[in-house]
Amino acid sequence: MDEKLKPYDSDDEYKLKLPTPTRRESESSTVRSQCVLENAMSKSTPHLKTYGFYLTRKLDLKICDEQKNIIYFAQIHEFTSAPDVVLRQGIDKHAPIVGVARFRLSSDLKLGLGDPDTNEKDTVWENMKNISWGLGHSKYCFEMTVNNERRSFLWQRTRDSADGVQGIGKLINWNYKLVDEKTGEVLGVYLDNLKSWSKKGKLQLKADLGEDWELMVLLGCLGLCEKASRRVRRRAGAGAGVYGNC
Repeated sequence: MDEKLKPYDSDDEYKLKLPTPTRRESESSTVRSQCVLENAMSKSTPHLKTYGFYLTRKLDLKICDEQKNIIYFAQIHEFTSAPDVVLRQGIDKHAPIVGVARFRLSSDLKLGLGDPDTNEKDTVWENMKNISWGLGHSKYCFEMTVNNERRSFLWQRTRDSADGVQGIGKLINWNYKLVDEKTGEVLGVYLDNLKSWSKKGKLQLKADLGEDWELMVLLGCLGLCEKASRRVRRRAGAGAGVYGNC
């Protein structure tokens, strides 16, 4: 029987209520059509899927759908030789591995689809490079094959209310949006949660480019979250000098 995780807080702070556009009766059909187009373009693309990230006592993460069903379980390893993030499809650490992320002592990330421990040959590896200015962490780029075509995607920090960032969230550096590098389309948004220790944040997917793409996005997002957490712990004095530029 599927395990369900009870929420510790509400997601109401993330819901945007957009006003319904109105037009005057005196406007011509051309003007009215332009009004419809401009209002449609101004609205954020609705999300197709939302995953909530919930911390466990061991700082692993349960990744749940909007009904709070656990879909994935992410194991976090900081001081071992195991991958920094091990993503499992299921409710706990015994579920099958579907992907890993490595970034210890590196500013970049190495993302793998599959289980390299049991099937290294069939594991698909992609690099997610830190292309931020200087020693920053504001922009990362990765490529992958989608429908037999190599495509490039960017994770960028955001404080934009159009991406769902609200209130105190505009003052922090832990919110990211996922952008198609070629078209500029926003394909996803990660919003960090400051209201509860137990809920780390949530990932909204605004596109469906296949299961492999979704797993790669999850791995990249989990990697960015864990990198940010380690920087916070490092600044707090825990394990100074151990993490490198992660």
